[in-house]
Amino acid sequence: RGLLEQVQSTSFSGFAVQVFTEKGHMGFSSSNIISPENAVEQVRLAEELARAAEKLGGDAVTYRGMFSARDTERVVPAQQYAFDAVPIDRMEQILKELNVKFGYDQRLSIRSSFGMFEDDWRVVRSDGRDVSFRIPRAFVYNVISAADGNKTASGRASISGSGLELLLDPAHNADLEARTRQTGDLCIA
Repeated sequence: RGLLEQVQSTSFSGFAVQVFTEKGHMGFSSSNIISPENAVEQVRLAEELARAAEKLGGDAVTYRGMFSARDTERVVPAQQYAFDAVPIDRMEQILKELNVKFGYDQRLSIRSSFGMFEDDWRVVRSDGRDVSFRIPRAFVYNVISAADGNKTASGRASISGSGLELLLDPAHNADLEARTRQTGDLCIA
């Protein structure tokens, strides 16, 4: 209860290619190996898949406007908290405090986890369109195990959102606590 087991940071990168035929059939290919040679290969594969879809008579993109759009716009969605607004040791402290609070019954063992991700995307098209966007995601979940004599049960309670508000907003904390209590009560019933 209240013990930190793991802190992890991970980074991934890659790219994808989407090719459309003149009739609107699409092929898609992606890779996590970033090199000029591999980019050429992924374009070749995506084109091959688009031509195969056309040959098979699959559904085509019917919105033709996407092939001629020229306007550009940069939209940066507002987030309540920046990704790095709270130091990692403070995040750990908050999660530990929440975990201790969840242990309302000695028959329960509760493991709490928090994760945040930011997916950065950039789409550059042969028609000159260049679009980039970020998708922030976060979760807090509790894995709940109950033991009472020879009976055991387990469950999971979670909330999800876009970032640190899951740890910092009392309403989110209350929501997770209610879900954890409900799951814990079901486990010990």
